[in-house]
Amino acid sequence: MMKKIAEWFRPGARKKKKIVYIGHSYHEKTKSTGFILEYLKNFYDVEVVLDESWKGEGAPYPDLTFIDRSYRCVIFFQNLPDNAVLTKIKNRNIVFFPMYDASHHHDVDYWRALKKVKIINFSKTLHRKLSRWGLESMFIQYFPTPRQGVSGSADEVFFWQRLTRIDSNVIAQVLGNAEVRLHIHRAVDPGQHFQQPTEEQEKKLHITYSDWFDTRDEMLQVMQQKGIYIAPREFEGIGLSFLEAMAMGKAVIAVDNPTMNEYIEHGKTGYLFNYQEPKAIDLSTVGDVQKNTAAFMQKGYEKWEQEKHTIITFIEKR
Repeated sequence: MMKKIAEWFRPGARKKKKIVYIGHSYHEKTKSTGFILEYLKNFYDVEVVLDESWKGEGAPYPDLTFIDRSYRCVIFFQNLPDNAVLTKIKNRNIVFFPMYDASHHHDVDYWRALKKVKIINFSKTLHRKLSRWGLESMFIQYFPTPRQGVSGSADEVFFWQRLTRIDSNVIAQVLGNAEVRLHIHRAVDPGQHFQQPTEEQEKKLHITYSDWFDTRDEMLQVMQQKGIYIAPREFEGIGLSFLEAMAMGKAVIAVDNPTMNEYIEHGKTGYLFNYQEPKAIDLSTVGDVQKNTAAFMQKGYEKWEQEKHTIITFIEKR
């Protein structure tokens, strides 16, 4: 299969096969799935369909009745439609990229109804569960490109509040009496609410703020100044936001859940805490954690580069 993939890069190779990619429209704003789309475009002519039905504003699920066997496969990222939509697709090579945060609560009956769907997992925890339940699942761990020299100041913290549940009150408990300066990015996910810190918290943590930036690079420029990054969610699908921070060599503080705890070893490549009982973390080892994280992410990126071809192998599998 490796030889076959290499042939697709050869000048004069045959025309790319076409596939359909159905993605969550919110990812167009966050750009969190751009890496997989760009990789797929190396091999396929990708027709992108954006799903806006999640907004709950009467937007219907996209009409997929045009999909037939002329497409090499159909890829669903994060969300799957109900069976009534799936049965109208005239193509049996269906691939699903589930996200742990959106899928971990589904029971065995939900998953077993997808026996004919091929699943690509970025979460080892979810992959193991689905494999036990007899589904055709493959696992690959994603690592973004490492960035050198941007580990940031060890006494500065970046926190992007995306969920109502993980707010300044939780963060204040985790930071405890650490002598740090906290920057809060106020850009919550749809349906979530921002919690304004108290005056006492603002004074103690020297809090500064930002809102949505015009470009993603502008936010990364602010992030790279801070040596500590707080992962914004209780669970993640891939976790691109905290992975980018780790790729910068930052010490990431995260809830002890997937996918964060699939990358972070507490006190070595980051810090983990119990969301139900958040306690102050000893941040005296931030410098060592930053060094360990940078080495871990470099090794992981090399592994990703060596293994990402298995995604295409799995898609092509009949």
